[in-house]
Amino acid sequence: MIPTVYEKLNFAVGGRAELEKAPIMPPRALFEPRCVELLQELSERLLHEDRTQYPDLIALGFFLRRAHLEALLKSYASLKDRALGLGVVFHSSPSNVPANFAYSLVAGLLAGNVNLVRLPRLAFPQTAIICAHLRELLAMERFKPLRPYCVLFSYASDREVTDAISAVSDARIVFGGDENIERLRQSPLKVRGRELNFADRYSLSLINAAHVLSLNSQGRGELIAGLYNDLYLNDQNACSSPVALVLVGREGERAASLLCEGLASLADRRYPLAGRQTLAKLEQLLVAAAENKEGTLDYVPLSGHSLALLRADVKSTDFDLSRFKGHSGLLYVFTVEHLEEVGALCSERLQTVTYAGFKGEELRALVIKERWRGVDRIVRVGRALDFGFTWDGIDLIRALSREIAVD
Repeated sequence: MIPTVYEKLNFAVGGRAELEKAPIMPPRALFEPRCVELLQELSERLLHEDRTQYPDLIALGFFLRRAHLEALLKSYASLKDRALGLGVVFHSSPSNVPANFAYSLVAGLLAGNVNLVRLPRLAFPQTAIICAHLRELLAMERFKPLRPYCVLFSYASDREVTDAISAVSDARIVFGGDENIERLRQSPLKVRGRELNFADRYSLSLINAAHVLSLNSQGRGELIAGLYNDLYLNDQNACSSPVALVLVGREGERAASLLCEGLASLADRRYPLAGRQTLAKLEQLLVAAAENKEGTLDYVPLSGHSLALLRADVKSTDFDLSRFKGHSGLLYVFTVEHLEEVGALCSERLQTVTYAGFKGEELRALVIKERWRGVDRIVRVGRALDFGFTWDGIDLIRALSREIAVD
């Protein structure tokens, strides 16, 4: 890199000295104890943050608990002693999900790499909090060896900067945005560099109508709370947040009404809805209605509630959820009698299926049997935003490391 390129970076963790060392730093082993210790210390700090104001920081804190990381390590026990990191990994984060960059960093660090992390373009308080904790931890003497492995910065879109960082990178991992991926692809990696691109996706929630009707008020409340977390904690901006609610069974309409009524009540109390969000999702709903056949969409007003939840019943499975997906509480509702009908809603863009009233293993068997497109994750309602090292069908730890084969 040349000095003028460095000057365009706004460093949040580490700085120019650490960035200059990146190409010469040796790779580390997988799940090194010092790395696990750093993340455990970060976990303890995050779990003391405001649970109500920053639930995503609390979720990250739980993910980084030592017990959870050690459980994950068991999945890589056979790989740990025969692999090293690739070298330098350039991480590009989505602009609309505050903590995504941290999960990407964690995967790269535990896989043994130097991590050059581009932070979200928007100035989220969660991003600042995570970076502040990391700076303090890396300033400690015992974590000094890890300083060159965690360099976090932001910069305005600039081809020269992206070219320079990509040129020293052995891998590039990009979360979010087809346009962003195409733009970054114009900047070459090293000849043997690996690209991991996580493009725009959509997700849906699959719920057994009979199950909903069988629940008592407490059980139904817990289900609704799980739906709320999946939809609203990231304003449906995360690819794993459902944009559609699919009720399966003859009592689908009745179950949908119960769930939407309860979800609207909860959103009224908890979700701070800005005027611009309301206008944007109303516009999206109008576009969806205008660009589909008449009668495809039926807007269902939820009387007595704010517009925190917009319910639109979809009368045809020939509806492109990836094109018309909403945010901030725009929810498409489908009712079908049989699970097999859900396959028509699946495309290569479908990422996560959350479920209630079914068994996960049975759903996976159905996906394989019916050869549904997409569907990389099947998780219980309430866990849509949980991160895992296998994402979009890619094992990040294996993809960001190199196994050393012996004959």
